[in-house]
Amino acid sequence: FYLGGMNSIRGFDSASISPRDPLTRDKIGGDKMWFANLEYIFPLIKDMGMDGLVFHDLGNVYDVDEGWDFSDYKKTAGLGILWASPLGPLRLAWGYNLDQKDGENQSSWDFSMGGTF
Repeated sequence: FYLGGMNSIRGFDSASISPRDPLTRDKIGGDKMWFANLEYIFPLIKDMGMDGLVFHDLGNVYDVDEGWDFSDYKKTAGLGILWASPLGPLRLAWGYNLDQKDGENQSSWDFSMGGTF
């Protein structure tokens, strides 16, 4: 498993949250993960079908040899815009890393088209 990006933990690049190989530091994926999203959605421009949102995302990915450690997880907060456009749903979000570690981005923009599942 990998986390990060619009459909899991916004504020991290897509698939950037992963256990790493101890020698090469390459992302190797994990065999267990968890994440949660909390959103508050509010109308921005009702006539255009445009909403704003404030969010908080958290979670982590664990390697085969790691147990579930709920004291060590990634956490972000941010803002976004949702638009029910004539072409379909569009989402733009900016997430801020609340506990930045070495090698992690401080924030990230995400964009998506289409519905969420």
